[in-house]
Amino acid sequence: ETGNYYHIVSTYDTESFKLYIDGELVGSVETSGDMGYPTDAGARWLCVGADSDASGMGEYFADAEISIARLYSDDLSSGQVLYLFNATQTQNS
Repeated sequence: ETGNYYHIVSTYDTESFKLYIDGELVGSVETSGDMGYPTDAGARWLCVGADSDASGMGEYFADAEISIARLYSDDLSSGQVLYLFNATQTQNS
């Protein structure tokens, strides 16, 4: 929705991907240990707000403004995701 900010978190623990919006779990997909395959055989780069192609350039850009992006080395629990969302609410009020 235009003009609204959303707190979006995706987690991966080798068994599933989970998607949280504004601190609430909105979906999950079971996995089998491997993150699967890239969308392009040579794509190996992390893009925030886009997908990467084989050359490392972004493509398929999100029609969005990304204000903050963080990458953690450990999977977050649902409680930690909620904590992060609540912290953003305190900072924005």
